[in-house]
Amino acid sequence: MRNKTTGKTFLPKLNQCKSITFLFNVDHPVCFFLYLSGIFECNSLRMKNIAVFVSGSGSNAENLFKYFENSDTARVTVMFANKPGIYALTRAENLGLESVVFDRDDFVNSDRVLEMLKERKIDYIVLAGFLMLVPDSITRAYRGRILN
Repeated sequence: MRNKTTGKTFLPKLNQCKSITFLFNVDHPVCFFLYLSGIFECNSLRMKNIAVFVSGSGSNAENLFKYFENSDTARVTVMFANKPGIYALTRAENLGLESVVFDRDDFVNSDRVLEMLKERKIDYIVLAGFLMLVPDSITRAYRGRILN
């Protein structure tokens, strides 16, 4: 971090608030508080990527996309669907949002979906009307970062 007034850099004591997590900056909560005060800048603040998992029409996914569309902190970057031909995929196409369709075997019996999440540097997963049980490999990798 850098003090805007003096230009001096320093490392905050992150052990003071390890239990605090934010959508905006999970890694450096102290930086986030000081950044909000307008006194300090933190290079570790970055846009967070959200993946939305859907099984149906995708109206909630579309609302999430529109909510974060002009955000400086987070954006919906990809829609994952477990059924081909659902209306959510049409919504994704209309929004210019990447969509990925996977089958049950890819989701439950392999790490293919987890690998795709990591390739896209996904920070959070939102289950928006998603009707499948999320496998342990994904819940472990995204502990505390999956919203239903």
